Amino acid sequence: METETKPKQEYVGLETAPDLYINSIRLLITPYDFQFIAGTTAPNNNGDVVTFVKAKIMMSPSHAKVLAGLLAAHVVAYEKHFGPIPDNLRATNSPKMEMIPDPNEEGQK
Repeated sequence: METETKPKQEYVGLETAPDLYINSIRLLITPYDFQFIAGTTAPNNNGDVVTFVKAKIMMSPSHAKVLAGLLAAHVVAYEKHFGPIPDNLRATNSPKMEMIPDPNEEGQK
């Protein structure tokens, strides 16, 4: 009986792909695709919240379902190793964002 060999996976462009940190994601869904609008959210000087879009990621519903399964499995593995991840940052229960004064600017006014 022959054993099946798995093809090698190669990542072309990995060295030059930008590293992104995001703390905000918006999900748009159509019958044909899932669109993730990824960015960083921070308060501006007026006290409003601004999201700086870093990337738009689009995928088929089939790929989105696979991604959901991968994320769920990795969250379980993470929590087994490091402990529970707090889920108090849901969109409906987000803490109020506020500007923290720059310590270098204090006393310059």
